Amino acid sequence: MKRIWILMLALVLAQGGLPRAEARGQVALSPAQKREAVRLDRRAYKAWRKGNIKGALKLWLEAYSRWPKPLLLFNVALAYEQLKDPVRAVSYLRDYLRQAARGGGNAAIVAQAHKRLRPLRKLVAVLTVKGPKGSSVLIDGKPLGAAPVEVVIAPGAHVILVVKGRVR
Repeated sequence: MKRIWILMLALVLAQGGLPRAEARGQVALSPAQKREAVRLDRRAYKAWRKGNIKGALKLWLEAYSRWPKPLLLFNVALAYEQLKDPVRAVSYLRDYLRQAARGGGNAAIVAQAHKRLRPLRKLVAVLTVKGPKGSSVLIDGKPLGAAPVEVVIAPGAHVILVVKGRVR
């Protein structure tokens, strides 16, 4: 056992040491935060298996707020897909794929995310709104942020407003 640990330590040191969370663009989490997120994830999975999709969704969102682990976004997307909310399912799958591309994505799950996106994309529209720098974008009265912004919306009529300056 000691030989394995020594070999692993030698490999880590040869690669420049352990990657720091700050260097990967992540906030360092305490062990207690990770434990709580894992506990919430397990509760969500149990709720999912019992058919309580809304309960699982709530728990996965809470777990993600504690530990922004990409896999939790994938689980949230699956829950929204089950709840027949393709707009949110696509949004969360796209978020998952963006985070997975930065590292931390399992190849099999990335492939499954792409597979699930294909039929869901037919049910939504992806809209990129551009405007003057610093302008605010509102869709159906809801502020989305500063232009340019990309949003997933349900097909149909929408009111899109680009306002120079900030809207509260």
